[in-house]
Amino acid sequence: MSVAVLVGHDVFWVVLALVVVLAAVVLVSLGISVWAFVDCLTQPDWRYDAIGASKVTWAVLIGVLYLVTGIGGLVCAVLYLTTVRPKLNALG
Repeated sequence: MSVAVLVGHDVFWVVLALVVVLAAVVLVSLGISVWAFVDCLTQPDWRYDAIGASKVTWAVLIGVLYLVTGIGGLVCAVLYLTTVRPKLNALG
């Protein structure tokens, strides 16, 4: 075997590993964003009123930013899940 064949073979596996890792990151990101989006929409309006937040604002931030930028929607989803959701759930 020549060195060029081995190098080409190794590059294939490296690229394949990177594609698999990237696909996993995208799927986890999508899962977190969908979870936050669905949770945001299923919470009652009175809970948002009680904490001084807006259901529409959070839903638009999570949904639109994920579709447009990906990472922006993920950041909003994580912020929602870690700051707003606990307050909403504490109300019952």
